[in-house]
Amino acid sequence: MLLRQHIQRQHRRTRDEIDSVLTELVNAARMIEPPDFPDEGPDPDDAHLWRLLRTQPSAILITGDRALLENPPSWARVMSPRAWIDLSKTEDDP
Repeated sequence: MLLRQHIQRQHRRTRDEIDSVLTELVNAARMIEPPDFPDEGPDPDDAHLWRLLRTQPSAILITGDRALLENPPSWARVMSPRAWIDLSKTEDDP
């Protein structure tokens, strides 16, 4: 998905840069089997995301999916990639 032309153009990343980001994500990842919670959110197909967020309360769902951004459960932290980048830049500033 990240190698789709419109996504590459939007984020201005080369194939090698995308591979590097994905490698970092995989290296930092760990498997979590989320417990069952009542389905919440706008789309039942996304219930696994809400279960993961319930498992890791400090986690943030970073997504470009408008339905998830506009209708998250009240307890969930959800933001767009741009908002996350902007927040990261702010936190890195002295």
